[in-house]
This record gives sequence, structure tokens and C-alpha cells, in this order.
Amino acid sequence: MQTAEELSQDVLFKVYRKAGELRDAASFCGWLYAIAGNVKVSHWRSLQSRLAGAELEPLTVELSDSLMAEAEPIPRLRFEEWLGELGPGETDLVILRYVEGLSYEELAVALNVPLGTVKWRISEVRKKLSQIMGVRL
Repeated sequence: MQTAEELSQDVLFKVYRKAGELRDAASFCGWLYAIAGNVKVSHWRSLQSRLAGAELEPLTVELSDSLMAEAEPIPRLRFEEWLGELGPGETDLVILRYVEGLSYEELAVALNVPLGTVKWRISEVRKKLSQIMGVRL
């Protein structure tokens, strides 16, 4: 919880500092997501460098025969797991478009790419997700 609060503060501070750079109020959502995305990437990079030196011991769990008998078969992949098979940029694109509801134009601003590129990337990630999920478009 503390990390989320700290990252939120970082985002809001950067928005405050860079508010004068926003030229079009209609593109605020995309601009805000771009700042939040940059803060997220910076956080993950710092976290990865700290975790790189950490060593974890393997966890072993022994289940009794009665627990093994009660265990259900492994369920089919869930949506979160399907998203886990996408690359980081692809996952962000899916979340921003279909969960957060950003328009193509807002995505173009957030990702700092042309509108056509956004449309192409969304088309490609939809194809990839349909293959992962085993669904025909």
C-alpha cells in the first residue's frame, strides 16, 4: 500500500511540475497516463536492480494424501494469466484501451506514437490474445 501511495505522489508531483507543458486540455488523460507509465517503468527498473542481488530459497510443500485427493485439477488459464503471456508494452496497451477505456487518440498521446501505429498495435495484440485464448476473431 505504501508503494502505491508513493508512486501516486510521484505522478501527481510530476503532473504539477509539468502542467505548463500540456498544450491541449482534451489530451489530459493520455498525457497523465504517459507520466504514470514513466513513473511505473522507473519504479520497476529500480526494483529489478534491488532484486537482482537477492537469493531466494526454493519453497517445498508436502501435501498429505488426503489433501491431494481433495485437490481440484488445475483450472484453465484466466484472463490475468493470458495477459501475463503478453509483453509489458502489450499488456499496458490492453489495460489502457479495454480496462481504462482510453481512445485511440489518447493512446497515441500517452505512447507518443502516431494514431495509425496505435491502431496497428491494438490489432496485433488482439490477434495474439485470440491465439493465446484459443478463440477465433
